[in-house]
Amino acid sequence: MAEGRACSNLGILYQLLNEFEAALKLHKVHLQIAKDLGDRASQGRAYGNIGNAYSSMQQYDLAVRFHKQELAISKVGIQLQLFQLCFKFCCQANVKWQL
Repeated sequence: MAEGRACSNLGILYQLLNEFEAALKLHKVHLQIAKDLGDRASQGRAYGNIGNAYSSMQQYDLAVRFHKQELAISKVGIQLQLFQLCFKFCCQANVKWQL
């Protein structure tokens, strides 16, 4: 994952230098690494960075598309966290009830 984080950071720097094509290339590498690892949080960050790069290029339709993907991933992540939290409390309650 360190490679993905490095690609993300370099992409952000290229974006600040107005080298948007280089930034997009690095953000897309970051996205692929995150997908290969199944890292949903990093995928969301990569989608957001790609959206920001397209926004900087005034390609707003593409920016919206990638930010919507970022939002979809974050919603799934929140739902999963809530499920895990509920499951944890149910298990704890069951253990206490059995004692």
